[in-house]
Parts: sequence; structure tokens; C-alpha cells
Amino acid sequence: RQELVKRFLGQSRPVVDQIICTNAFGMGLDVPNVRLVIHWQQSASVEDLLQEFGRAGRDRKPSASVIFHDGPGRGDTGRLRYMAELTVSNAPGDDQ
Repeated sequence: RQELVKRFLGQSRPVVDQIICTNAFGMGLDVPNVRLVIHWQQSASVEDLLQEFGRAGRDRKPSASVIFHDGPGRGDTGRLRYMAELTVSNAPGDDQ
């Protein structure tokens, strides 16, 4: 893990610019220039979603977060929409 983090931060060679990992990998990391976070599945809670979305754009430059979802058949589309809207409404603005 430590070597991969060094490569991702550009502190070791070869540098990597993409990582596929669990949310545990990013705990304690502050990487300002992440532009895209892709979620393979829905987060367990609004707090987890906010933390995971917050990995992108920490330097306040344009960024995006994508969630793959298997459609309305699971019955949680409304919950997912609520979590995404709450995340956006709680995101820091230009005044912070």
C-alpha cells in the first residue's frame, strides 16, 4: 500500500495516475488533484458517500463522481438520488 501511495503521489517511479481500490485505501490520504471518482456500487450511508465524493476536486477545480447502479429494480433509486442531492447540498462552496 505504501509504495502504491508514493507512486500515486508522484514520489516514486513509475508514477501511476489511476487506482482501482476499496474505500479503505483512501483513508487518511489527501490528494488535491483527483478529477474523477467512480463508484462501482452505492455507498452504505450518506456520510460514506460524502466522504467518497469528496475525494475528487479537493483543489476546487472541476471534478466528477460517478455511481454505477443496476437500475430501479432494486428499489433504492430514490435513496441514491436523496444521497446524491444531500451530498451536493453539503459540499463546500466558494466561500469556504
